[in-house]
Amino acid sequence: MVEDPNTNSIICWSPSGTSFVIWDHIRFSFHFLPKYFKHTNMSSFTCQLNNYGFKKIGHQKLEYENYWFLEGKKYLLTNIKRRHKSLKKDINQETNYYFGVEEELRSQRDIKDTLKSEIEKLKERRDDMANGIASLKEYLENS
Repeated sequence: MVEDPNTNSIICWSPSGTSFVIWDHIRFSFHFLPKYFKHTNMSSFTCQLNNYGFKKIGHQKLEYENYWFLEGKKYLLTNIKRRHKSLKKDINQETNYYFGVEEELRSQRDIKDTLKSEIEKLKERRDDMANGIASLKEYLENS
């Protein structure tokens, strides 16, 4: 729904492509939410965004961001996971701190794995190009 340029007056990417903005929350609630969810409740939608790690940015408009939700990078969406609810409601700050560190480490490992995969693909492309250039060079020398 964010990708569709026909809906930019209601919901669209921010200019940086790192967040999305809901410009008209009433039309969004009644026209978009029922298409993708079983409700028209904006509060429930906002709660779900929070459960999946989206953060509200800006105070004057409904703008949300998530590290893994970037314009044109659908392959990153698999990294967006629902947060787990804690069994204890009164977890102390130290535990919360370590949980945050663990989450950050997990996130950094995911980034590292994604980058490794991209590097491997680039190496394969480089090797293919080198082989193609060598074949072309050999062909031209034999012509």
